[in-house]
Amino acid sequence: MPRTPASANAIALPDIIPSMPADCITSRRDVLTAGCAGAAIAALVVPVVILPKAEAAPVDPLIDLIKAYRTGLVAFDADPSVRLHDDERTGQRAMETWEGPFLTLEENAPPARTRSAAIEALRLAQDELLREGAIGIVSPLVAAALAYFEGEKRA
Repeated sequence: MPRTPASANAIALPDIIPSMPADCITSRRDVLTAGCAGAAIAALVVPVVILPKAEAAPVDPLIDLIKAYRTGLVAFDADPSVRLHDDERTGQRAMETWEGPFLTLEENAPPARTRSAAIEALRLAQDELLREGAIGIVSPLVAAALAYFEGEKRA
């Protein structure tokens, strides 16, 4: 079989590598080499896939109130001055620690927006029943949790 000159075998390909004009590609090896080099350049040029940011946890005012109330109770119980039976000091410390969140939960508990907030509301209601009996925040906490679960049924 007669050999054809290399220039006759050249194929017209776009300039993949600027330093290697298309007319110098004369064999399959040249095509593969140019293709590999082109892929290497493309790998450097193609941007990295940007993954979406992790979604932030949904804001739930109910869970924030519950945490503030629990934190306040811990601070109140840890204060030795409230054990001195000084009603004025005890009342002042209650206002400074747990009473604000308690009053908000009692008078205007927001409905739970997340399952975890609904569960925390029920957990706090149970804790309060065991700690103090049926006090003012139990019913609003149960209502706040129920609002979530009833909305979950509709969805």
